[in-house]
Amino acid sequence: MPDHPLPLPQDLGGGLRLRSATPADADALVAFNGDVHADAPGQPDAAMASWTRDLLTRSHPTFRPDLFTIVEETGSGRIISSLNLIPQTWTYRGIELGVGRIELVGTHPEFRRRGLVRRQMEVAHGWSQGLGHLLQGITGIPWYYRRFGYALALDLGGARVVPVTGLPAAPSGDPEPYLLRPATTDDIPLLLRADDHGRRRSLLSSVRDASWWRYEIAGRSGAIAEWNRLWVVEPTTGEGKEGGEGAGTDAGPGARVGSAIGYVAVDSELRSGSLLVSACETEAGASWIALAPSLLRALRATGDRYATAADRAARAGVAHSSPEILAPSPDGSAVAGVTDPAGAGLEDATCDRLVLRLGAEHPLYDALPSRMRDERSPYAWYVRVADLPALLRHVAPVLDANLARSAAAGYTGELRLWFFTSGLRLGFAAGRLVEAAAWPEGTPEEAGATFPPLTFLHLVFGHRTLADLEYAFADCHAANDEARAVLEALFPKRPSFVAPLG
Repeated sequence: MPDHPLPLPQDLGGGLRLRSATPADADALVAFNGDVHADAPGQPDAAMASWTRDLLTRSHPTFRPDLFTIVEETGSGRIISSLNLIPQTWTYRGIELGVGRIELVGTHPEFRRRGLVRRQMEVAHGWSQGLGHLLQGITGIPWYYRRFGYALALDLGGARVVPVTGLPAAPSGDPEPYLLRPATTDDIPLLLRADDHGRRRSLLSSVRDASWWRYEIAGRSGAIAEWNRLWVVEPTTGEGKEGGEGAGTDAGPGARVGSAIGYVAVDSELRSGSLLVSACETEAGASWIALAPSLLRALRATGDRYATAADRAARAGVAHSSPEILAPSPDGSAVAGVTDPAGAGLEDATCDRLVLRLGAEHPLYDALPSRMRDERSPYAWYVRVADLPALLRHVAPVLDANLARSAAAGYTGELRLWFFTSGLRLGFAAGRLVEAAAWPEGTPEEAGATFPPLTFLHLVFGHRTLADLEYAFADCHAANDEARAVLEALFPKRPSFVAPLG
């Protein structure tokens, strides 16, 4: 990783100094983030504190401690503001992009409205540029990050809600066709294959290589904000994956054939009766129609287990442990493969619903559409692109392919876009993007289309159509049919599913 391009520390005046963190700051920064991100005074956010400690003290795939900024009082050394930059890789229809994720942004209340976050953002943006990143992303509160050049222009989340009372019944007298078991580092090749297959549905998605998966499985500690339980899906009969190992054989009731076909990630506890599912992918060739009923029953059993274990732990005053294997029994009343030390059933379970936070679209939704009772639209990532021509040149193969599938196939010409404070010039030859350059001297009269500042990013990231933007913004429009046809061909609306990596 290259050295930071901006010199630190910086004297901010008023007895404040901006510097990078070191491992020696761990205890102080953990306490700071626990306090500043707390929902109520005197109740530190344990997840944020634990996440901070992991980033500062454990081996991380991409992060290092000096990617935290700290603003401190020079006299006392007290931390009063901080944020960090977490390097990661995303893909744009298969083309990898370096991305800097800004996170853990916080300032003590008495020091807010002094421009401290702006100074730190300038440093983090410089670091990100020095690392070769083409964009930055933030999952943050509404409006605030617009002041730093970000737009809410990329899908974040999206979900379907499944009431547990409406789950398909288990097959009478037959074993469940699929089991869930905890993922281990031995499963990393499967996780890589399943993720690679799933990314093909999205315009943008995040990439976890082997080091990221190893960290997810064995590198984290505590109940941090980004942490959940990762399970792999195994068939009990060798069915469910066309041409897979053991296909067409019957391993017998309750047996596992050891040929995992995918994975699912769930929260480590219930939230108001909901079990949140944050990821679910399979290898190519797996049948979602075959998998979905059994998987939803297994997830319901997971939620029931959480509820019952938490209830018993609260009454007994002890911690509860997670089961090793989770699969519903044929009648759905117990969890197969789990020994219950208390000897009681699940009468206290209060898992009321499964919240499948798998994006705006997902094959699990399509496999059982009648069970998906409540659609929750995506929120949005804040995204910032400092060099838009460079980004478009980088993803030109995707744009060329989009043109080739449209009425603009073979297009030769120039498209000029005006953003009111800046412009962009795109040149095409025989259906290929051959030039993308800034157009600072442009005027609205010369432009093929105009976009209010930052709104063009909604097109680039497949978040909105040109018609959507023209409807929402009276000063956004295509000036002629040619410009409209080329823009609509280059940037069709497509779903994205970018898992926040931290």
